[in-house]
Amino acid sequence: MMLHLESATVLTLLDLLLGGTGTPIPSPRELTEIEWSLLEEISRVILRSLGESWQIIKSVEFEVESMGSDPGLIACPEPATSVIQASFEMQIAGQLGHFEIAVPGALFAAATTVDVPPEIVEDTASKVDVERNAHLLEDAEVDLEVHLEGPRLSFGEFLELQHGQVIKLEHALHAPVRAVVNGDPSLIGHILGVGRKRAFQAGDSM
Repeated sequence: MMLHLESATVLTLLDLLLGGTGTPIPSPRELTEIEWSLLEEISRVILRSLGESWQIIKSVEFEVESMGSDPGLIACPEPATSVIQASFEMQIAGQLGHFEIAVPGALFAAATTVDVPPEIVEDTASKVDVERNAHLLEDAEVDLEVHLEGPRLSFGEFLELQHGQVIKLEHALHAPVRAVVNGDPSLIGHILGVGRKRAFQAGDSM
């Protein structure tokens, strides 16, 4: 597997670990020996979490074999090798950091051939695991949007809209509305008035 962290993400993490504020984004530069040691530990933490998350499907353990800052010197898989690439974002000191992983498709192909009884999967994904993962993610930020059902317009009708024009929504005043978290429908609730502002009262999960 290959793990790639953006230069700005790495330098911001290192700045925070060494007592800095992480802002502004440091300019690209060569790392010191101490920073390389810290970066190796950061990589171990990321890989350890990935390994733990895949235990339910396949027993796998990742170790840091080599590190480098020049992509041209890093050994890449053969072109014919199937590779699955995933990209992640993370909030660091109010900034958006990125890292990517590339995993040989054979890892997942081997996992899908194992017949895992449903009861074993259910036992492994225990309440303790769910609570632990929720605790790890509790500081992550999500975008909450509340949607009202509106009419469908043709593109021509949309272009003809004028300032101040009223569009009638096909949504009753007391009908429930959907709350979307990071693009996925998650909650059903109602719109309320709180002082001079509008609020969303959460109801059932979707």
